[in-house]
Amino acid sequence: DDGSCVPIIFECTTLNDTVCDSYTWNGNTFNTSGTYNNPSGSCVDTLNLVVNYSSSSYMSTVACNEYVWNGNAITVTGLYFNTSTNSDGCPQYDSLDLTVDNSTFGTDVITTCDSYTWIDGITYTSTNNSAQDTLVNTDGCDSIVTLDLTINYSSSSFSTLSSCNSYDWNGQTYTSNGLYINFSTNQSGCPQTDTLDLTISTSGTAVNDTVCDSYSWKGNTINNSGTYFNSNGSCLEILNLVVDYTSNSYLNIVACDEFITNGNTYTSSGIYYDTLQTLHGCDSSVTLDLTVNYTSSSLNTVISCNDYLWNGDLYTNSGFYIDTLQSISGCDSLATLSIIIKEVTVDTISVNSCDFYFWRGNTYNQSGIYREVVIAFYC
Repeated sequence: DDGSCVPIIFECTTLNDTVCDSYTWNGNTFNTSGTYNNPSGSCVDTLNLVVNYSSSSYMSTVACNEYVWNGNAITVTGLYFNTSTNSDGCPQYDSLDLTVDNSTFGTDVITTCDSYTWIDGITYTSTNNSAQDTLVNTDGCDSIVTLDLTINYSSSSFSTLSSCNSYDWNGQTYTSNGLYINFSTNQSGCPQTDTLDLTISTSGTAVNDTVCDSYSWKGNTINNSGTYFNSNGSCLEILNLVVDYTSNSYLNIVACDEFITNGNTYTSSGIYYDTLQTLHGCDSSVTLDLTVNYTSSSLNTVISCNDYLWNGDLYTNSGFYIDTLQSISGCDSLATLSIIIKEVTVDTISVNSCDFYFWRGNTYNQSGIYREVVIAFYC
């Protein structure tokens, strides 16, 4: 009371903290948020604690070819881990148990006759090596199948023959008239159907035929037109044969604007192929190597004084004039001239002056006739 004593002030502490999972304070571990007190002498220390928690996830999945996880494309089966931060700012532990299955690719190689209906439901009648179909394999992934198809074709022939007494055909001897059919396999492995319209006689026979390139008769191959004879017992067999030939031709043509051949009109350069038939039905293969150049046109608009010289001709009247030239490629070049002819005008000025006269920038001090040519915009 006499003022000789000084009071002692004890300072207490308050701690505010946010942690993940747990916090150790004054020898104690805290796992939950709250306000905690600890006596310290005559003071009480206070801890205001917020406890957030780490988190984790586990995912098991199956993917085809790859799986994108946390921004990474994974293509191999395995157990993957990723550590990040959750929304509370604490560790996030993610686990991925991934199975990667793969798509499969295959080629369906098929050789058949005439046509083929594939797994895509389409019936193909010509060779194809680009068609594809997508199925699902045993892993549930795409299975892409490419078709490699070769189409060969069936063939047939029809022959009309006359023979003396009998005729041997495809290992059989025929002695009576009739229409005979033989089934075999051609060089492509497809059905070959041959039909023979046979006439059997006991006198001489004559066969008239027209063929392409060659003809087989009585064991001989004939390549030229003509009349051929064969003795068959008491009969004389006669063959009147016309042989036409398949051909291949190559045409190198340069044309202007377009080229018309065999009913086709071509307007651009290129190599074109066409198969025609001769008078007797034989193939004639034509290759056209075509260069197409183009005609051109131009318009010149001119204003001239008195006359105008154009392409070697002198024009003195206004009007439209057309001239046809040839371009460097040999095609027509159509040039049009639109010309306006203006006439030159002459003005005469008579002047009387003392001592000198100044005219158009010049000083004249003698009498006389002086001329000056003035070129106006239009003469």
